[in-house]
Amino acid sequence: MKLSVKAKHAIMLGSLCSISYFAVYIARNLLGAVTPQILENGVFDEVTIGTMSSLYFVAYAVGQLINGMIGDKIKAKYMIAGGLIFAAVTNFVFPHLTVTPAVACAVYGVTGFGLSMIYAPMTKIVSENTDPIHATRCSLGYTFASFFGSPAAGFLAALFAWQTVFTVSSSALFSWVSSPSCASLSLSAAVSSPTANTSAKRKRAAISRCCLREASSSFP
Repeated sequence: MKLSVKAKHAIMLGSLCSISYFAVYIARNLLGAVTPQILENGVFDEVTIGTMSSLYFVAYAVGQLINGMIGDKIKAKYMIAGGLIFAAVTNFVFPHLTVTPAVACAVYGVTGFGLSMIYAPMTKIVSENTDPIHATRCSLGYTFASFFGSPAAGFLAALFAWQTVFTVSSSALFSWVSSPSCASLSLSAAVSSPTANTSAKRKRAAISRCCLREASSSFP
């Protein structure tokens, strides 16, 4: 059966969102993947790593709530690009802070806030530029893609030293945010929306529910 223009647009949008969220979840799971290496090399102890992880998840959850609220005031393309760049910078800096554990904890914690900037604007772009049935399928698509983030992070940890793992993640995030494909995702907000008559109030409510659900999932 031939796909409609709306369906093709939804597939393109969902694919770009899935790639973005896959990259986010790789970065999100890096510390857990490289922890055995870090402990074996005596870089940080278990208490420090636990502090880093706690700060990250708190910053991620709080960031989901904050970014969900400010997402209506800032263009989605700036939020997505800003979050990816933010995470790329902190991932690059983190391995160079081994002599200052307190600063390393703070930087890794802040990474969580950067990654939390992705979900709300991505959901907003999808909800405003696809029909409800396609929006649901897109959401399922990038949620499914996130499941592969942890195995991918583990694969990188098996191939490289822990410092290189963070550098590779940083390079991948920089490459993705500067790619034409990611630019297409950002520009999708300008595409004529088939759901243009949907009330802003309903959209904000839907996005807020998604952000609350995502924030709550940050904690074990």
